[in-house]
Amino acid sequence: MMRQCYSFLEGPLQQHLCLEKENFTVTILSHLMASPTDHLTGNNASNNLELCQRNAEEVKVLMKKNVDTVIEREGKISDLEDRSNDLLNMACNFQKTAQTVERHTRWQKWRWYIIAGGIVIVIVIILIVIIVLFTLPNNETPNNASGVH
Repeated sequence: MMRQCYSFLEGPLQQHLCLEKENFTVTILSHLMASPTDHLTGNNASNNLELCQRNAEEVKVLMKKNVDTVIEREGKISDLEDRSNDLLNMACNFQKTAQTVERHTRWQKWRWYIIAGGIVIVIVIILIVIIVLFTLPNNETPNNASGVH
């Protein structure tokens, strides 16, 4: 017998449907091979009813598993959404903190530039004062330098 499966499904569901197709084929073949008098008996009808009930029960169990899987996935998706929102909030907070630290660091750098510039200006002023004091002629003249005559 040729086994035909549903390629768009994966995993246990595909295997289950393949087996169901085989069972269905076997069931059809057994019905076709049955004698015409079997349809008249109540035994065949009860077998068909039992078969239908078993198939319905299997489908019910399979659907319950599918619903449970969907609910589980929904919970996982909800958890992922919560985690992604938390990460987004953390990223925003990190960005704000990074900007604050950048401003603070920039201010410290400029503060040191201002302090260094002030020190250089003070040193230049002191040098200018020293140079001016040594290059200007003294008020003392050679006549007055000899003392009182």
